[in-house]
Amino acid sequence: MFCCSTELIYILQVAENRPAGYRVGTVLATDADGPPFNGVVYRLSSDSDATSRSSWSPAEAMFRVDRYSGEIVTATQIDREQVV
Repeated sequence: MFCCSTELIYILQVAENRPAGYRVGTVLATDADGPPFNGVVYRLSSDSDATSRSSWSPAEAMFRVDRYSGEIVTATQIDREQVV
């Protein structure tokens, strides 16, 4: 697995109390290799994922990312008083 040879930082915002399934944004990555070696898949991770063997990320409790399109949506209604 190769990661992040060129890192882009996305800053996406979502207003409080939007319903689950609300579209937050879409991320995009490309691979310069030709087919079939240029496939890209997306997943959510946290900074702690680099040192953890767990595949679960705290971000997954609040958001979902489509592994093929990169579209990010809310997984639940977000209440800032409840976010740790």
